[in-house]
Amino acid sequence: MNILKSVNAVSACIPGSHASQIHIRNEIRNYFGYFGMPQLYFTANPSATHSTIFQVMCSNTNVNLTKRFPQLVPSRQRALTLAKDPVAATDFFDFSIKCIFKYLFGWDFQKKCSTSEGGILGPLRSFYGIAELTEQANFHGHFLLWLMGGLNPSQLHECLASDEGFKHRFFDFFEDIIHHHLPQNDGINIDPSYEPRIEHPPRPPHPTQALLDELYTWESDFVTQIKICGEALQRHVCRPVCHKYGKDNYCRFLFPHKIIEASYFGLQSKSIVLMCHDSTINYFNPYILVFCRHNHNIKCILSGKAAKAASFYITDYITKMGPKTYEMLSLLSKAVSNMPATDDCSGPAKAKILLHKCLSQFSRQQQIHGQQAARYIRGKGDSMSSHRTKPMMSAILISNVKSIYLPELSQSSVEDQSEDEEFEPISLRIALDQEGHLMTSNQFHYYYYREPTLQ
Repeated sequence: MNILKSVNAVSACIPGSHASQIHIRNEIRNYFGYFGMPQLYFTANPSATHSTIFQVMCSNTNVNLTKRFPQLVPSRQRALTLAKDPVAATDFFDFSIKCIFKYLFGWDFQKKCSTSEGGILGPLRSFYGIAELTEQANFHGHFLLWLMGGLNPSQLHECLASDEGFKHRFFDFFEDIIHHHLPQNDGINIDPSYEPRIEHPPRPPHPTQALLDELYTWESDFVTQIKICGEALQRHVCRPVCHKYGKDNYCRFLFPHKIIEASYFGLQSKSIVLMCHDSTINYFNPYILVFCRHNHNIKCILSGKAAKAASFYITDYITKMGPKTYEMLSLLSKAVSNMPATDDCSGPAKAKILLHKCLSQFSRQQQIHGQQAARYIRGKGDSMSSHRTKPMMSAILISNVKSIYLPELSQSSVEDQSEDEEFEPISLRIALDQEGHLMTSNQFHYYYYREPTLQ
């Protein structure tokens, strides 16, 4: 197990590895500590197969982006194009995510802050996301969103309990940006084979030239688009994927949802429940639905427990095909057995060779899609975030302080540590002590035993 910990420390910078997953979880913890709890969970699923923009990226000059109903090649040929050009698919995903955050959420990527006007969710304070590749070879984006002025759950519960005006404004805001039902328009006949993702959204009139009749016409068209896009993209129908991981008797996405006639706050239970008028419609934002034209999910995070669950949920997708514990131990055993029998090299050199062989065994078992490889080669990794983090080595500091002053407590805390409380592996260096014994050192040791010139 000590070898496994050392291998995890070495592989922390390798995208898609278990150590990378722990590193990203710790980055999200940093966001929690600095920005507080996130207010929204958002999943975007841009489809390269159905996108006219992706066809242009693949040098299809026959697609006219100025038309609302451009002509596309058959879906089978579009799927083959996607399979042949993973680099263009990766570029399309990055382009789609950046457009959502820039033009709909009002995020300035150069200044790393929200624009003065904000976006459809109000001014963003920060975000952290993960890129997940689905079995259909399309990237998902899972994001935690922090809103400017957002409150932590304890502060929010206090305001909801004591201020009736705040409670009304709170529910009005979230019911406006998150919908759980479609417009009631029985006069619209929707073709079951209708595919809204291959057409462009209606173009809104320019604010300086808009006449009242044009605004009414566009608003009516917009409501119609919400209805037809929602039925095609947001209406949930259970499929085999809903019953994975042993969920044979019920949908793991918890459909159908419970009907809630009006949003309310439970004073005794401290529960916040938002309105739901359609049990099979996934949570959506109407502007994202109509203008991005892909299925998505947006939810309100209303407790610290929900925020932690969301952070673990999105990071689980980094290692969807990671090896099991017994498989990892088998790989380590194979690496140890392949160690050269020569005694020509020193102890530190042998340790480095062993770590290298163990890491090579893990790398051979890792399954990477062409689109993921394109992201990794270009240095984009698994995460997408608004701000960079700086490792403070706080876990190393606490661990060493406990080992010095409370050795028994330190040992018991390590044994009792649960799997969902994993910390980033300590960056190790193999060396020999004064007596010639093999030892490991880390950044804390460098500082604690520093030379007088560094004090």
